[in-house]
Amino acid sequence: QCSDRALSDAERLGHPFTTTFALVFAAYLRQHLREVEGTLTLTERALAVASEHGFLHWKHQATILHGWTLVELGQIDEGLNQIRTGLEGYETTESWLGCSWFKGLLADAYVRAGRPDAALRALDDALTVVERTEERFLLAEIYRLQGDIKLTYGDPGTAGDAELNYKRSLEVSRT
Repeated sequence: QCSDRALSDAERLGHPFTTTFALVFAAYLRQHLREVEGTLTLTERALAVASEHGFLHWKHQATILHGWTLVELGQIDEGLNQIRTGLEGYETTESWLGCSWFKGLLADAYVRAGRPDAALRALDDALTVVERTEERFLLAEIYRLQGDIKLTYGDPGTAGDAELNYKRSLEVSRT
């Protein structure tokens, strides 16, 4: 309700930057709730306003989230391309806020594309971002995803590594 109200207020103001900001944050919320259609609608609107007004920061983030929706809708290759394109653009602006989360979305897309090695590399990149920025809100999830991938796609010798990732995830969560 607060998100919807913020978006309504931003649109009423008629201020494109504020509207784009509200659209992207509303899309964040919908993505975290795994509301694919809501995220899709919001990112399409955000992309239109951000593109029209040259708000690259928001355009790149909306592109990443739009790519996530496409992956969820079964358009895996196109979604994966959009996530990568958005992330590359975002990183060229030297923006790192939320980057570990975005790399987690990339990793998930790689898993869905049958590319677990690429997914693990994306998660390693996410850990590098965590070390650089100390942004830890997704750290437990990164370790959990690493464990899932190693357990599901690794050889029997990686079960111990997967267990270590799960233990790290639990430790971070408890902390």
